[in-house]
Amino acid sequence: MDLSNLSNQWYSLIQRHRRGLVRKQEIIDLLRAGEPVPPECNSVIADIIEGNTKFKTGPGRQGMEKHLSESPVARELLRQMVDNYQAIFEDPDYDLHDHGWDAEIIEEIETEVHSIRSDKRSGRDYAKDLAAVYYGISHRRVEEYISKK
Repeated sequence: MDLSNLSNQWYSLIQRHRRGLVRKQEIIDLLRAGEPVPPECNSVIADIIEGNTKFKTGPGRQGMEKHLSESPVARELLRQMVDNYQAIFEDPDYDLHDHGWDAEIIEEIETEVHSIRSDKRSGRDYAKDLAAVYYGISHRRVEEYISKK
């Protein structure tokens, strides 16, 4: 996964939309929040406006999101994931070799980390975006779950 694509909440939303995990209100909320829409997302937004797309219907909180909403342990694991990735993204002394990863993987991660560190957004925001994609939930939901005890 190219972490540079996570620099905008739209990428996460579009990823989840393609898997049928987005409600129309999430798109409306993000548009109203003023987050710039990347050009790569324009065709998906156009399809939505033209009505050529389907949204998730039925009861909310399915699967992983339901588990996160009900389980303090799952929320703690999510918090730890965000904290660990934040450390990787922000700490210049973080040693990727401590994990036993292959040299090729370490090189790819270092390239992405360098790109993230040169960006204006915080490593914590990137970590939340990564967690959102991994769990199939929105950036806002990640924030809600990691702040909930």
